[in-house]
Amino acid sequence: MTTERIIGDNVQIECSRVHKFYEQRARQLGNDLSAVNLTGNPDVSQKRDALEKKTVLSLLNLKGSESVLEIGCGLGRFPEALYGRIRLYLGVDQSAEMIRIAHIRHRRHPEIRFQSLTAEEIAPGSLLHPPPFDLLLTMGLFVYLNDVAADALVRTMGMLAATECRIYVRETVSLIGRRLTLNNFFSQELGERYSAIYRTPEEYEAMFRKHLFPIGFTTESSDWLLTKELGARKETNQRFFLLSRKGRRESENGVLL
Repeated sequence: MTTERIIGDNVQIECSRVHKFYEQRARQLGNDLSAVNLTGNPDVSQKRDALEKKTVLSLLNLKGSESVLEIGCGLGRFPEALYGRIRLYLGVDQSAEMIRIAHIRHRRHPEIRFQSLTAEEIAPGSLLHPPPFDLLLTMGLFVYLNDVAADALVRTMGMLAATECRIYVRETVSLIGRRLTLNNFFSQELGERYSAIYRTPEEYEAMFRKHLFPIGFTTESSDWLLTKELGARKETNQRFFLLSRKGRRESENGVLL
């Protein structure tokens, strides 16, 4: 495969290479946040993890009754922030090794479960916990999905959502006005080849408008996550999107409002 750094053009990455990349990191690093945060600085990795947990919890104001689905859960780093705050949690990830580590990490919490599935395999009938879910999370997954799969996943998330639901999406996005694709690109920082698609924020917003807005979702909040000290770069930064659907009610003649 040709090594490329592509600006603007919509090209496909080889997703099987991404899968192998993370399986190898999980085997080498185990329950180490840098396996998923992709930074060699443990202090930065811990601070980034703490920042996102604090940000999400401050946005959601959880009541303790929520059912949660996290797509692309990795090592299961996030559920620790949800202990005692939700009713149940299901994390799915295509990496069987990461799911194995996540099971061990949360084995004393029966309300926290994990399942090995690819994004394409996620469907209402394939999950250990049946939908609907009150909260859907995905953090750092879409950059590894080609356009068809990314579009399908947004549509599927809408199908899994409860009548009243929030969806939190956090991704590394391009800051240069056009998407940036690393296609089997050798990363000096990682010391190995790496593939990812850094879409623009507008591309994500277009997917949400296409699949989520027509079924009642709106964007509740959106902002940048990382400072320069925590890994914001000249060309990319992490941005979160919080979408919500407040629910619909019927009028006296049965029309949905």
